[in-house]
Amino acid sequence: MSSSANFNEKDVGFIGEDLILEGTVHSRNKLVIHGTIKGEISGDDEITIGKSGKVVGSISGGLVTVAGNVDGDVNIEDHLEIAPTGNVQGEIHVPAGKLIIHEGAEISGQCHILPSEKKDIPPKK
Repeated sequence: MSSSANFNEKDVGFIGEDLILEGTVHSRNKLVIHGTIKGEISGDDEITIGKSGKVVGSISGGLVTVAGNVDGDVNIEDHLEIAPTGNVQGEIHVPAGKLIIHEGAEISGQCHILPSEKKDIPPKK
């Protein structure tokens, strides 16, 4: 998970256990979900679905951690981690080498490993 020397509580969006949101959610900063979101989630920073978190809809983001339940497609640009308590039902799209599935995690659906970006390698002489 990312860390910053300038981390501030104001830099975190928090959806508590007692909240149910419907619609589209986009966060420019870290987003932590312990409640329920029905709709699309996207983020420019880290997205964390806590143990009590539930998402019914798609998630698009760079760094995503799932410890709760996701019922929808997950599109990852950088890194996906599914914790032992995590459950994902839907298609997963993640770059090669950027998926961590802990023992006990559950996945129901297809996982598409995307080619990693190839670095320009100078030709051998």
